[in-house]
Amino acid sequence: MSDKNPKVLMLTPSYDPIIGGTETVVKNLAIHLNKIGVETDVMTFNMDKKWHPRWKWEIREDDGFKVYRIPAFNPFKKMLNPMGLFFKVNVIPNPSFRKIVKEYDILHFHDDVDLTFPLFSCFVKKLKVFSCHTLDVTFNTYKKSFLKHVFRNVADVYISGCKSTAALLTKLGIPEDKIGVLYYGVDADRYVPDMKRKEDNLVLCASRIEPRKGIDVLLKSLQYIQTPIHLAILGVENKSNYFNEIKRMVNVENKKGKHKITFLLTVSGDKLIPWYQRASIFVTPHIYNPVFPVVNPEALSCGTPIVG
Repeated sequence: MSDKNPKVLMLTPSYDPIIGGTETVVKNLAIHLNKIGVETDVMTFNMDKKWHPRWKWEIREDDGFKVYRIPAFNPFKKMLNPMGLFFKVNVIPNPSFRKIVKEYDILHFHDDVDLTFPLFSCFVKKLKVFSCHTLDVTFNTYKKSFLKHVFRNVADVYISGCKSTAALLTKLGIPEDKIGVLYYGVDADRYVPDMKRKEDNLVLCASRIEPRKGIDVLLKSLQYIQTPIHLAILGVENKSNYFNEIKRMVNVENKKGKHKITFLLTVSGDKLIPWYQRASIFVTPHIYNPVFPVVNPEALSCGTPIVG
């Protein structure tokens, strides 16, 4: 590696228009690394819906950097995925992506929910960093002896978002000198308070609609709140039974007439900022997620207190 700043390629299974904590972290890192002179681009699978990729190349310019959306296919949409069970591989990428990978000095993998990029890049001799955003969820899977061996050999450095995840990495046999803690940051120039927007009794929750996020617990808690509130739940639609149950619970609560619940499924990214600014309280009702979610510092940066 030369004396000049290294070229960094961030590899993430999903990216905008799929929005979540990992995707937000990747975008923010890419923006700010480029601002300080570290040339950074992003590579992802060409899909607008999780694990439904297209066999088509796309290269976009996004916020001043390249986004490579590579061809991939998923032969396991309607059946048990053996590669997912044994290797944490959810799609099969076009192997030509490695030609692009070789142009970079550092490969920064994101999201331990999938090992496709790390495994298919195993013969590319570059410095490899792995940011583990969901290890609290995947830890029990990686405890299995074979996957544990695979996981601890796909990167040179492992990054966690908090100390609790770092502790899980050591339990998987990652040496402490290969583990770093990088707390999730927020662009304080964009996420700013605006007290003129504040609305009394507006409670905000922004989250994926899945069981471990505890949206059902939040809705059940409304019976204990004496003051009428406006609860805004911002998420992303999916076809799960849990999502349908949440919709049913929202309808039931609204019919009671005491609290008003707004259920919006199209608000993400920068569109969240006005909601953070308007809310009196931000709620993170996660029932199984010791990792500090990125929405928490975003809300705090906008001057909104958190119940978690």
